[in-house]
Amino acid sequence: MKTFALQPFVVICALLLEGASARAQTTPQRAVTPARMLSLPGRALAPIATPNRPFSVTNLSQTLPAALRPKARDFNLDTAVARILADMKLIGIVGEFELMVTNGAKAEISVFPLLVHVLDGQVRTEMDITAAPAAVMSTGPFTAIRSVGLTRVINLTQVQPNLRVTSQVFPEAKCYVTRELPAEDLLMLIRIEKRSLGQEILGGIPCDKSIVSLVYPTGDKREGRVWSAARVLRQVQFDVGDSRLTVRVQDSQGVADLQAQDIAEQKLALFELPKGYDKCPDLEYVVTRFHAQQQRGRR
Repeated sequence: MKTFALQPFVVICALLLEGASARAQTTPQRAVTPARMLSLPGRALAPIATPNRPFSVTNLSQTLPAALRPKARDFNLDTAVARILADMKLIGIVGEFELMVTNGAKAEISVFPLLVHVLDGQVRTEMDITAAPAAVMSTGPFTAIRSVGLTRVINLTQVQPNLRVTSQVFPEAKCYVTRELPAEDLLMLIRIEKRSLGQEILGGIPCDKSIVSLVYPTGDKREGRVWSAARVLRQVQFDVGDSRLTVRVQDSQGVADLQAQDIAEQKLALFELPKGYDKCPDLEYVVTRFHAQQQRGRR
């Protein structure tokens, strides 16, 4: 197994599902208040109905009035993937993140370079979203930030004494947004259960396929699928709402490599907020501020 270069990473996963869709969109809009951080819908709800996913007994709650539906929490893909990596004794991966959003009968697929680092319960994920559609008809979640020219997002989950926060950093705008991290998303509190599904060929390689259940302290569960070959992680996949989230691994680094190379201090520096960056109250403020800066620069 190769190990990847240990330079500071350049790109990430703001792993999210809802985003600002265009007003001109003719298919049902997927709008959420832009003032919240990019996020995924709660793990408590089953996928909504589409032509390929008809309603069933398991997701009828979607037809209830909003006030009567189970309260949904955001699904933190960063900590979910990091927990799986920790279970496989990995501290980092280089790969890609694929987001498939189903809107009516149409599936929009976007693929982005992805880097993940995990160390001492902290998580750093980076993604380059240059490939995200910035057109007004896009149904994806990146439209708002791509429309103003932002292409890089870094997520930092920092766990310190009496402080549990997750931050989204926007290098091009030299700012970040921070929110408190729920205690149940701390890696050490998430338990993993596995069930083998046999073998499956993935990219021409025979892989062991498993169902992995992340069991949170609340008793809540999130199921995902994991593919591995010769104990090397190849792919992780989650279905969230009407979207499918896939992380494909191109290269990985194990815990033994970290110990052998004695680079813990270098790694820890990756989890620090950049100096000289401004803290912003919410994502809407980031987008508005960066757009204004861009407009001034063109005058």
